[in-house]
Amino acid sequence: MLSDAEKFLAIYHSGKFGSYATYKAFCEVSGIDDSTLSGWVNNKIGRISKPNKEKLCEVWSLSYDVWTESFSNKHVFVQSLERFRRIEQPADLPVDGYIIAQRDETIALSKEEEKELETLSKQSVLSIPPHLQELSSDYLFAYAGLLKAKNQAYEALMVLDVIAQRKDTFYYYFAAPVAHLKAVLLSHKSIGRWNDAIAELQFLYKVLHYHVKEPEVLTLLASNLKRKATYGNNNKPLTKEDVDAELLERALTVYREAYRIKLNLHKQGKESEFYYDAVNIAYLEKILEAIGRDKQDEADQGVEKLVEEVLAMWKPDPDNWWEVISRIELLMLIGDMSRADSELESYVHTQAIEPFEVTTTRRQLEQYIAYTDDAHAKTLDSWLAEIEKAV
Repeated sequence: MLSDAEKFLAIYHSGKFGSYATYKAFCEVSGIDDSTLSGWVNNKIGRISKPNKEKLCEVWSLSYDVWTESFSNKHVFVQSLERFRRIEQPADLPVDGYIIAQRDETIALSKEEEKELETLSKQSVLSIPPHLQELSSDYLFAYAGLLKAKNQAYEALMVLDVIAQRKDTFYYYFAAPVAHLKAVLLSHKSIGRWNDAIAELQFLYKVLHYHVKEPEVLTLLASNLKRKATYGNNNKPLTKEDVDAELLERALTVYREAYRIKLNLHKQGKESEFYYDAVNIAYLEKILEAIGRDKQDEADQGVEKLVEEVLAMWKPDPDNWWEVISRIELLMLIGDMSRADSELESYVHTQAIEPFEVTTTRRQLEQYIAYTDDAHAKTLDSWLAEIEKAV
């Protein structure tokens, strides 16, 4: 595997992230001292300290993941560099330029491109076209979406990187949709670059205000913040004592904003999964209460009021597991186990259930139980365990 020093030299000599006349000139820009850099260049120092890695990431606008991922050889590493590049807001284009440009714009595909994409959509697995640079940005964006639909997240990110490198008119007109798709891909379980996803989503939320048009940006941001708070940076569930309560509070705030916007859409008669955010708000309120936030009575009253509001306005699709189980979770969270049991029994006896549906639901429930020791959640989990055995 490549050492830190070998990665440094590969990036430095790739020419993809700026060029410098001498190593000394690079030291002046990066703040790395001469002796340290000399050690990397002459293979006397194989490891690079975290502070120096962070300095290098700043100079090259790279994600820190470039240091944590392993690579077998220089060629593979250099070929993969573009997916670690941070998307920066161009200094010469004001934020309003993005927002105005995005209005009333649609992807422009030729009839030939549309026909080709339709043909490709019927294939189970897609490959990356060898002539990416010759394809239009509109086509590449549509192709990246097709790759995402086929769970080929890594390949989709590669295609988006080509669009980002061009910095053409399309990129500025569609900066928000491109960043949104990239964030979704970075959050994919096969990629798992949560910190980079959060950075993209914060840009969409705080800078471009894209959440007004696409509130799912907020839901995804909150989900990633919650994951980081409960899993840390090692992708392993943290104990109750190690959970980052401050980060959970941030996730809760974002979920509330998503809920507010989606609820307004629902009241206007527009399709909106506001109930999903409500479920997460209720879970987080209970978790924060359990790990020591000094607002127990307030949290319980807030959850009950929220659940009553949602149940009064929303009826789930009786054929949709995710909607039905969301309602059952809401009932569980206010202790109405009689109705929760009745509605779960009704679904089980009238619908076919996929094993992954139950497994996914139990995974979230078990994490909640680990933090709260909630007796009602344990009861629901035992019901689901029996269903899991039967399907």
